[in-house]
Amino acid sequence: MKESMTKKLHLIFTLFLLVGLSMNILPGKAEGEQQEQKIIPSAAGIIFVKEDGNGNGSSWEDATGSLSDALIFTNTNTNEEYTIQVAAGTYYPESTEGLEPYEEEEFEERDRTFLITSNVTLLGGYDPDGSGKRDLSLYETVLNGELDEGNVYHVVVMVLKTVDKKALLATQTATLDGFTIINGNSDQQDSAVEVNDEIVPRECGGGVWVKGKVVLTHNTISTNKALLGAGVWAEENTILTDNIITLNESIGSGGGVYALTSVSLIGNTITSNQAGSGGGGVMAEKALLVNNIISDNTANSEGGGVNASNATILVNNTITGNTAKVGDGGGVYATGSTSIFNNILWGNTDDKNLYTLSKKVSVEYNLIGGTPILPQDYPLNLTGNIDPLFVNATNGDFSLSETSPAINAGSNALYEALNDLDLSVEFDLDTDLDLAGNPRFKGSAIDIGAYEYQSADNVTYHNLTLEVAPGIELYNLTAGEYQIEDGSHLFLQFLPEDRTLTADDVLLLIDGVETEFKDFGEYYYFSYILNPITQQHSVVIALREYTVTLPEVQGITYDVGAGMHRVAYGNSFTFRLTLADGIDPADVHVYANGQEIRANKLRSTVLTYTIDRVITAVTVLIKGGSTTSNASLTHGVRLAIDNGQLTIDNEMANAVDVAIYTITGQNMVQLRGLRGSRTLTLPAGIYIVRAGQQSWKVIING
Repeated sequence: MKESMTKKLHLIFTLFLLVGLSMNILPGKAEGEQQEQKIIPSAAGIIFVKEDGNGNGSSWEDATGSLSDALIFTNTNTNEEYTIQVAAGTYYPESTEGLEPYEEEEFEERDRTFLITSNVTLLGGYDPDGSGKRDLSLYETVLNGELDEGNVYHVVVMVLKTVDKKALLATQTATLDGFTIINGNSDQQDSAVEVNDEIVPRECGGGVWVKGKVVLTHNTISTNKALLGAGVWAEENTILTDNIITLNESIGSGGGVYALTSVSLIGNTITSNQAGSGGGGVMAEKALLVNNIISDNTANSEGGGVNASNATILVNNTITGNTAKVGDGGGVYATGSTSIFNNILWGNTDDKNLYTLSKKVSVEYNLIGGTPILPQDYPLNLTGNIDPLFVNATNGDFSLSETSPAINAGSNALYEALNDLDLSVEFDLDTDLDLAGNPRFKGSAIDIGAYEYQSADNVTYHNLTLEVAPGIELYNLTAGEYQIEDGSHLFLQFLPEDRTLTADDVLLLIDGVETEFKDFGEYYYFSYILNPITQQHSVVIALREYTVTLPEVQGITYDVGAGMHRVAYGNSFTFRLTLADGIDPADVHVYANGQEIRANKLRSTVLTYTIDRVITAVTVLIKGGSTTSNASLTHGVRLAIDNGQLTIDNEMANAVDVAIYTITGQNMVQLRGLRGSRTLTLPAGIYIVRAGQQSWKVIING
């Protein structure tokens, strides 16, 4: 009887579950509340993700819209290997599942993260239309840590589980490939969460916090903040290769990367990061750095480019243009048993390209600009005023010209001897590649630096024209004609000179086609990467609109009216003058920015003028007899600086509004309707002055 009753109850419960599932009702949930759709990988173990997806992830047609749900699935199914393919779009962390509270900490919304703990490969850069095409230059896939509650502590956290296979402990591996990772902010000191019994502090790794056998490749990691390691915090056998790590900022050390305990950085571009203490580009402890460009980073103390310690190895890197504001080692600050060979350290602040007082540091076969500060003489280096003769250092091309002293000046033996160490990568001069993807060894010896010089017979170049219109400040290059190596990329950083303007006011044309670019918000940078370059290109950066100003002149009227007129970039502007009785048309002369333009006469007293292709602000001046003379109306606004004081002189009859901003966009002064002259006293600094539609960048010295 008891057994019969048990069977009946089991049957009733089974029927209840079947009915509940058919109605999408879960036990314990209110009627009408639908069950969340489960993730179901394809037969090949692939989960498909795209922004507007609402399926189970089994195909592009049935893609899920939640990357977080896909990761929760892979994190809880650790016995299988999965691939997650993610289409172009912007994805925000949605979950804290998989995190544990540390001690008595409580979870916050800012603990949301893209958590990776299992055998999984994440691939970004897929066509959002579901074609399956992957192109990182066309289909940008963004992991954005920006929330209404404030930016997340870590955009990505990767802590891989250790599993028992056949009684052997084996650490799983993961790959993060082809993403743009932005807007993390690890700003909480003495606070943490736990993942797989690992403590993940809320003060490290705003972009990525990673520990374990992980490969980060083909990612752009940018505009993240932290107390330590703003772009990436990496531990234990992680490999970073072919990433762009830029515009990250740490209050403490490691503006771009904080790497420790057998982390390898290979073939990355680490540029324009900032650190409040050491290691503007990289803070490295027992790490390996090979074939990287480390440029234009800033640290307040030791190591503008790299702060290296505890048996770190630097080999074939190009470290240039970095700054250590207060401490030493604009390029590299080295302690412990660090090894430095086959590197270019040149053009860093105050010629402090390398600084070390430790006799344990090994320094061989490097090109070091100026006089390095070393505890002893290292004769096997090129030092002093030896220019590496980059192809175009000013514009960020650090490859070697054919007469560079770095060619054939490195050590093959030291390079291959790295295989005698217990490292996570192998070295082979017969198969290894340099930063540009060319053979790492050509000639009699390996070259110094990240690039191996290739003879002209083996390299194809493409013509590229870069035009920068007035009103745009190009930050990392200059306008002009370039010969760009086939398969390489062009990285542009630019911004309007008028810091009150936004990305909507800027126009980027690639071969005549308007092209979207990235806006880094509070950093005021805009950027674009043209990659790969396989043909000739024309690139134009301009303001979307420019102004044409027509003066008020006695005896003359305009069909479009006097004053300021907005004209789209590259368009023509036509206006018509009607002369009062008694004015001889032959006496009227019209100038556009000082260049006289000729009229098409309609009638004796009506003149038509055209300004062709407006690509800058234009001021029109009309000269003639006393009746039409307007010299007092066209002189414009002038600035003068004397003993820390700024004088603004409006020589026009019309009043103008004047605004003065700091270089970061803070409004300092607002003058309404300025006539005549006004002198102001400002603190020392760099300012943007805007009078009407004119703008200047001025420096006030204290």
